[in-house]
Amino acid sequence: MRIGRNLFFALAISLVTIVPARADWQAAQRAYDKDDYRTAAAELKPLAEKGNADAEALLGLMYEFGRGVPRDTAKALALSKAAADQGNARGELQVGTMYMNGWGVPTDREVGLGYLKLAAHQGLPEACFTLGMAYLSGIGGAPGDVVKADTWLRVAAARGVSFAAGQLPQVEGRMTPDQIAEAKSLAEEWEADLPPVPRPAERKQ
Repeated sequence: MRIGRNLFFALAISLVTIVPARADWQAAQRAYDKDDYRTAAAELKPLAEKGNADAEALLGLMYEFGRGVPRDTAKALALSKAAADQGNARGELQVGTMYMNGWGVPTDREVGLGYLKLAAHQGLPEACFTLGMAYLSGIGGAPGDVVKADTWLRVAAARGVSFAAGQLPQVEGRMTPDQIAEAKSLAEEWEADLPPVPRPAERKQ
């Protein structure tokens, strides 16, 4: 199955989950998990103003899609960038997809790919998937690299992104046995070096 460029970026963002960093904003996370976005936004705003990177990333996501707040891509980018500047992987993923897709910023796929790599190298499953799809689509300085695509889709699948697993047969149908073996080896190396995936109970399903 072929997947459109905008669709896979939107899919990656829709998969983003936020793990509470401290107990003082768990009320916001609980509200978000219940789709009570207005309450979540009210709880998140003062935390984001204090520079809580997780709050900035989640609030940025909410502004990007108009969840409990008016849709505002400028605010979404500013909040996500503030989180990314602190090394927050979800902020990096959001900034990366905004640049790759031209959401609220001029399209700059080289910059976007850089942010996606930062997030994927922290082991964020959604970022691993998005990076793999970027390499598969041959965009953002990633010219149709099926080995890298297969590598990152394998990592994403190992980290629980079921859609990534579904893409592998399509990708590997375009690869030689040597390329598949190389991708498998690279994926195993990355998986051994990446941080653990958050436990399912900590992630919004």
